[in-house]
Amino acid sequence: MIVIAHGKNYYSVYAHIEELFNTKGDKIEKDEVIATVGDTGSMVGSGLYFELRHHGKPMNPLEWLNSGG
Repeated sequence: MIVIAHGKNYYSVYAHIEELFNTKGDKIEKDEVIATVGDTGSMVGSGLYFELRHHGKPMNPLEWLNSGG
């Protein structure tokens, strides 16, 4: 699992990762590949778990993504 801080108390969470390309404290650039999708903990095969949080509370990521973040 990887958690990325975007500033202003926004965080994105990614899980079911096979290979992670960054370590804690790394700065992530726009369009940078951070990991490959795996099937850890899945009963249906490979897939990505994605969550967006604001002040620690989950939010609908479509609202944020559609606004350009």
